[in-house]
Amino acid sequence: MRNHFFSKQDVTPTTLRSSVTLDNYIMSKKRILIVEDEALTVLALKHELAELGYEIAGDASTAADALRAAEHNRADLVLMDIQLDGGISGVAAAAAIRGHLDIPVVFLTAHASAETVGRAVESGAFGYLLKPYTVPELKAAIDIALHKHNTETAMRRALSAPLPAGVVQPQST
Repeated sequence: MRNHFFSKQDVTPTTLRSSVTLDNYIMSKKRILIVEDEALTVLALKHELAELGYEIAGDASTAADALRAAEHNRADLVLMDIQLDGGISGVAAAAAIRGHLDIPVVFLTAHASAETVGRAVESGAFGYLLKPYTVPELKAAIDIALHKHNTETAMRRALSAPLPAGVVQPQST
């Protein structure tokens, strides 16, 4: 059956791109902090994230700068390299950001050893993306991390809310 709503010329890459951009603006723009010590990677990420409809909350190249930027800029998510300038690893910075500020961290790194991945997992990472990455992989990692964080936050709120009047809590024995 022929689709009468669209002609072949209506569905062009430009049209599809415009609708994706419009969808990104309809959603609230999420703020992403980039923590990366390679200047070219920072520039590429800024461009890619802007194209995907995200707002750049800032960038940092050291763990100390990352902690300050995360606290002052209130990012929704941090993209973090594991090897940073300044002697403190991205894993340590991620654990501090997650623990003190409750901001999800996605690692973006070229390091894939089992030890490195294990340290990332222990830090509470919400994702781990290997360089080189594709833009769809980057978007998927960010979207999944943001969704997981929102779900965890809602669950914590629900669990800490007082029970409605008349509901009896079970007694522990």
